[in-house]
Amino acid sequence: RVEVCQASLPLGIILGESEEIPGMVLVDEVTPGSNGEAAGVQEGDILRACTACQVTMETPTWQLLAGGIGQPKTKRFMFSVDGRPFEEV
Repeated sequence: RVEVCQASLPLGIILGESEEIPGMVLVDEVTPGSNGEAAGVQEGDILRACTACQVTMETPTWQLLAGGIGQPKTKRFMFSVDGRPFEEV
């Protein structure tokens, strides 16, 4: 069964690599009362992919000349974990 969860940072979880299946990333610990626990993450869950957001400020030249600070731009990235050590992801 595949589930998707979304949680605010910090997640309050510790991940580890399975000893039986190299490249399989598991949830080793979930901190009680954490955002991860509130999102339904449990010990032993398998991580198949994770996403991250990068926020940058874009400032057009005319805005800089006018003393503006720019507008935030968000990029979302998705990283597949399957079959690779988590450090590579």
